[in-house]
Amino acid sequence: MNVIVGKPIDLSMRVGLLDEFERAVMYLLGLGLVLLLMKVLGWGPMAGLDWWWVGAPFVLAVAWWAWADSSGYTKRKVMEREDKKRDARRERTKEALGSINRNRR
Repeated sequence: MNVIVGKPIDLSMRVGLLDEFERAVMYLLGLGLVLLLMKVLGWGPMAGLDWWWVGAPFVLAVAWWAWADSSGYTKRKVMEREDKKRDARRERTKEALGSINRNRR
């Protein structure tokens, strides 16, 4: 709830929300951190496996980021989010103007 305006905050249009592919990269990083911790502590089945199993999720995440940046995917997604946010703002403004005009009649 926005205290100043007194309206609920719509977090669905927030620019920082992750899409499904970015979320997958975050899962890869999380998996990599868990595997790294298990390997360093010598806990579970990771203690006896090679280091390339631990590094694979990190390499995949870096490959994804490199592809996303070089192909323009990241910029395109940011532009789509900004367009949605702009369209929602315009719609709210139109509704607000329409309600003001109805009250004057």
